Amino acid sequence: MKRILTSLCLLASAQAYANELDNLVQASKDLRDIFATGIAGVGGAAWYASRGSIAPNDMAIDAYITQVKQQAYNDALEAMKTADFSDMGAQTYWDQQAADAMNDVNDAVDSYVEAASALITVTELVARAEEAQQANDQSGALAVQNYIVENELAVELTDTEIETYNQSLDNLHDSAQQAAAFYAIAGDSAMIDDANDQAASYTASYSDASDAFFDNGNGMVSVDFLTHDMVVQLDVTGFYISEVDVLTQGEDTNFYITSPVGGCWFEPAETRQQCLTDAGYGYEP
Repeated sequence: MKRILTSLCLLASAQAYANELDNLVQASKDLRDIFATGIAGVGGAAWYASRGSIAPNDMAIDAYITQVKQQAYNDALEAMKTADFSDMGAQTYWDQQAADAMNDVNDAVDSYVEAASALITVTELVARAEEAQQANDQSGALAVQNYIVENELAVELTDTEIETYNQSLDNLHDSAQQAAAFYAIAGDSAMIDDANDQAASYTASYSDASDAFFDNGNGMVSVDFLTHDMVVQLDVTGFYISEVDVLTQGEDTNFYITSPVGGCWFEPAETRQQCLTDAGYGYEP
């Protein structure tokens, strides 16, 4: 029975493929042929015009793109764009889920950087204060005092700034955990086999899967299916790493090295690039 169901699904998929592709070919050929008529008419009319020969009245009408042809073409495009031609397996699904999740991580990083502007000001103040502290004279302390007075609104931290910053951290780590969970599955052949087996037990395809979700409370990734009363669940608890690992690796990334705490932020322009090079700038995490 399973083999019969699979054959029927493949037959239906092939028929849909043929219909949608055939419609697109026909609609686009119709436009191409009309376009060819237009080009020939323009070329011929211009050529004859210089020789005193007059093209027929209303000749251009034959080369008009009608609304019917336009609509047929656009409908064929939309059908082709949204059609599902594949019996998607777990590997393709998880590769795509991982890539999409990583886009969310990048967005979360951008939000974190924006939220961190207040902390960047604090870091710059630290540099001024430490420099004054090392100088060990009153003039340095006075300069820091004047800087604070002149930039009071910038250096003072508000409740909103702190809440926004803390929330951006939570959002970043949540999105990073989800992306990591999806990449872990996509890169583990045993888990891909398990995901395929779970779907196959319901004769389901991942082309019918909805979004995946990672529960960081129990370390499980779940996938619902649109037309099947089922859930694929995969355990990724074995892929957790320690906070020490994360922080140690983080200090070797460009994101850290080029940041206000990376050691080169306050270097003069003429020596900053050398500082970055010495620090290992160019390493990709």
